[in-house]
Amino acid sequence: MTVINIPKKLPLPAHCAVGDSDCIKQHHSAIVLPTGSELLKSLKRGSALDKLVSDKLANYGVKHVHVSYDNLYNSKNAEEWSRIFRFLQRGPQGPLTVENVTANFDLAPTSSSSSHKDIIANFDEVWETLNGTQFEHLVH
Repeated sequence: MTVINIPKKLPLPAHCAVGDSDCIKQHHSAIVLPTGSELLKSLKRGSALDKLVSDKLANYGVKHVHVSYDNLYNSKNAEEWSRIFRFLQRGPQGPLTVENVTANFDLAPTSSSSSHKDIIANFDEVWETLNGTQFEHLVH
């Protein structure tokens, strides 16, 4: 997963406790991402670091499982969570639903939507930058 540092006007906690409506409300404002070469450079750097870590884990024989943030938090099924539990050989091993998973969260979702168009204020510019590149799949 690639992380882009996005400066905010007010320092916000990365996560909000369930029921902390003030914190959650602060997170619901749209963000502005870099575009053009700045965005592409950041994504290429993040992608290279992801590959470096993946290669190091493989070279040292470290067992690991790759998971997707979108599949964990924006999917209508809990398959990504089930993959983690199977890999760890811990937690529920049988059928699992999203409701089972979210009922055990101590932290609340900080986004009001899973659509990037709703979350990214400059979505059109970001899409224009990424459309036709290896990173196009990151915007939905």
